[in-house]
Amino acid sequence: MAEDTLKMGLLELKPNFKIMMVGSTEADIEDACQKPDDLGEIIDDLDEIETEEESLENSSIYLAKIQKRIKEYKITELNAPRPDKHLLVLDIDYTLFDHRSPAECGAELMRPYLHEFLTSAYEHYDIVIWSATGMRWIEEKCVCWALLIETAIK
Repeated sequence: MAEDTLKMGLLELKPNFKIMMVGSTEADIEDACQKPDDLGEIIDDLDEIETEEESLENSSIYLAKIQKRIKEYKITELNAPRPDKHLLVLDIDYTLFDHRSPAECGAELMRPYLHEFLTSAYEHYDIVIWSATGMRWIEEKCVCWALLIETAIK
């Protein structure tokens, strides 16, 4: 990390290198450290939830939404389960792909040694890739992934 007083021209950055500048002024830091004068009354609403007749997770509205999704959801099975193999479910976002990285392309989002891990795991498990992300983005990530695997095999 560069010192605050260092001039950017002295950093010897590569062409097209991306940097992120983060910071706050001393005045902003000082303001954030002070208790606001107009704080008002603080109410602990967690106590109220516990005294309600119906808990949030058992709410009829949410249960109806879950039942509707279960009824309408279509599962696409790409391959039949293999006999005597347990199922390993992996989340694509933040487990297989690191979306917090400063990557510039999909290949750089993959976790280190991902191919080796999946190859080893497949010996013992059937693998399902899961995501709460929309199917369009899952397909995009998998296409990128497939191209990388194809390139690695050649």
